[in-house]
Amino acid sequence: QNSNSLNFKEVTNNIDNFIKNHNLKWVGIKDAFYHNENIYLSYTKENKDNCYSVAVLKSKISNNSEDLNFEEFYSFDECVGKKKENDFSGKKYMGGYQAGGRLEVYKDNLILTVGDYNNWELPQNDQSNFGKIIIINLNKKNSKILTKGHRNPQGLFKFDEDFIFSTEHGPSGGDEINLIQTVDFGK
Repeated sequence: QNSNSLNFKEVTNNIDNFIKNHNLKWVGIKDAFYHNENIYLSYTKENKDNCYSVAVLKSKISNNSEDLNFEEFYSFDECVGKKKENDFSGKKYMGGYQAGGRLEVYKDNLILTVGDYNNWELPQNDQSNFGKIIIINLNKKNSKILTKGHRNPQGLFKFDEDFIFSTEHGPSGGDEINLIQTVDFGK
């Protein structure tokens, strides 16, 4: 056998228990992250009929695992509907592609990006989780807003214990690279 070849093995899983509507192009898994024998998946969650957010699933994983049994690790009740009233932006429909969903681990925390779903008023609203980067304690599962004001944050890269870079898609070529200074936010 060639040492440069990859061998794929399909494992059974229960993801369809969480992702119910595969007909919407923007619904599905956003990111996967492995940490301490667990795999975390971010995905588009339908909180209630036609109302969506981003959530995180978790499953134990090992080399000899034949299946993955996911459980919901983190979610929030707030959601954005597929249709919305005209706001100041003139946008009538939510943007399911602007969901974010990138995952990264920092110390004992999971960092999750959440897009604004084309609701431009939410990123600056401190009561909303949309348009934010959220930090979730891996042990207690409590969360808080790390940064706000994002449109579609899709990239995270932990440079070292002091710096995290985030990237996001902006309108009309206005993509961004942001530096998040980790001034002891993990407590």
